[in-house]
Amino acid sequence: PSLTLSTLPKATCLMKDASCTPMGGDAPMRANVLYVDGKEEVLPKAVIEQSAARTSVYEQGKLVYDGAAASAGQPPPGPSRAVPGASLNEMLKWSIENSNAEDLQRRAQSSETAAPSRVDQEILDMLLGQPVVAKMREALGQLAPDAIGDVAAAIDALQELEYYAEDIDNANDFAKIGGVQAMLYCLGAEAPADALLREGACSVLATCSQNNPKFVQAALALQVPEALLDMLKAADELSDVQNALLPRSKALYALSALLRSSKDAAEQILELPATLPTLLCLCAAVDVKLRRRAIFVLAALAAHGGDCMACLSTNNGVQGLLVVGRGALRDHAVVRRVVVS
Repeated sequence: PSLTLSTLPKATCLMKDASCTPMGGDAPMRANVLYVDGKEEVLPKAVIEQSAARTSVYEQGKLVYDGAAASAGQPPPGPSRAVPGASLNEMLKWSIENSNAEDLQRRAQSSETAAPSRVDQEILDMLLGQPVVAKMREALGQLAPDAIGDVAAAIDALQELEYYAEDIDNANDFAKIGGVQAMLYCLGAEAPADALLREGACSVLATCSQNNPKFVQAALALQVPEALLDMLKAADELSDVQNALLPRSKALYALSALLRSSKDAAEQILELPATLPTLLCLCAAVDVKLRRRAIFVLAALAAHGGDCMACLSTNNGVQGLLVVGRGALRDHAVVRRVVVS
């Protein structure tokens, strides 16, 4: 749309290479001149950037150099006042200069050490070129006992951890930064009895255990199989029976990943008193998918042979498999083939 002088307030007109007549007057307007209430206001011809010496400097909220006093001849701040840069040496020098020497000496004499906080560890991981580890630490912070009250945020954190754990190196780093202990907490009685929360923790453990002997050894040392078996037996305590199937299936999936990793791991798990009775009980579950997954776990044990096969060949094992075999006659053909094998 066209714009006329009548639409401009106070007869304001700016033109660089032309002239116009302000409202209520006959004199032409000059370039770079603003007319306000009939008066000329000359606009600046150029923008002049002031020297950096006129910039005020603050350090930790304290004014250490007043830029307005530069005209009085005050010198700018020296290098000793510089804030730490990207170099680790500069950060170390800055931390020493801003620390209490007496307190540092007292700690050195008493051999007192303070463990770095989670935030400090995240910063160190980022500086050392490990951004994924820093992100995993941040996600584990959502699973801490003081933060797990927000179940929705905890479930999102578990999904993020499962994504990172698909890489074997990330899975091993996950075990080093206390990830296994966090998953065990999610499966324990102190955590909220939420089916999706427990399912997510089992999914992370299963993903980390896939073809990863190092993580499996760490999981066995921290008694992950015992926690999975306890969770399988305690799944009926959940208020929603239908949702109780979700953590049970994922727990069996995680247990199967541990069993299939190596023969030694399978033998260690079978030595647990609750392993075989729990699996045989789940083979007779009402849900077909849960029953089928439990049978596949037994098949994975039998595939190792040796002591694993000998354990399944005991009287209790054979009787349990016969019961499962009779029930499998009503199931899918795949389940029958697994039981027969």
